[in-house]
Amino acid sequence: MDKDIKNNSPLAAIEKIKKTEEQAQKDIQDAHENTTQMIMEEAQKEAEKINEKIITDAKKKAAGKKDSMIKQASKEADKIKKEASNEALDLRKRTEGLKKQSIKKTAEKIKRYLENREI
Repeated sequence: MDKDIKNNSPLAAIEKIKKTEEQAQKDIQDAHENTTQMIMEEAQKEAEKINEKIITDAKKKAAGKKDSMIKQASKEADKIKKEASNEALDLRKRTEGLKKQSIKKTAEKIKRYLENREI
C-alpha cells in the first residue's frame, strides 16, 4: 500500500508532470529541427529550380545573340562579296580596254620591226 500512496502523492505527480514536460520539450525540439531541415531542403530545391531557370534563360539569350551575330556577319560577308565582285567586274572592264591597246601597240611594234628588218 505504501507504493500506491507514494504513486498517488503530489511528489510523484510533479515528477510525472516534469517527465511529461521534458518529453514534450524534446518533441518540440525534434519538431523544430525536422521543420528547419525540411525548410532548408525545400529552399535548396527552390534555389536549384531558380538557378536552372536562370541558366536556361541565359542559354536562350546567348543562342539568340549568337544567331543574330551570325546573321549579321553573313549579311556583311554577302555585302563584301558583292562589292568584291563588282570591283572585279570593273577591273575586268578596265583591263579589257587596256589589253586591246596593249595588243595593238605590240602588233605595231612587231610590224615596224618586220618592215625595217632586212631578210
